[in-house]
Amino acid sequence: MESQLCGVQFGGSLFALTDPFYMIMLATNLGPEFVVWDKAASIRYKKPGLGRVRAEFRLTAERLAEVRMQLGVRGGRM
Repeated sequence: MESQLCGVQFGGSLFALTDPFYMIMLATNLGPEFVVWDKAASIRYKKPGLGRVRAEFRLTAERLAEVRMQLGVRGGRM
């Protein structure tokens, strides 16, 4: 992992590692008839990356239902 002048892991590299997960999670739940693109993202760093880091990804049933409603889709996987 790339580190900054301060000796901590570079936030941009950490963020880039997380980029595909929500797209994959959403595409898996919507199915192959949909193409999913991520247009924007944000991240909240809690502390400097010194050693092992962790990321959590959540796609709740409620959020998935909202997306399906906006697309006019019913049912599906989760």
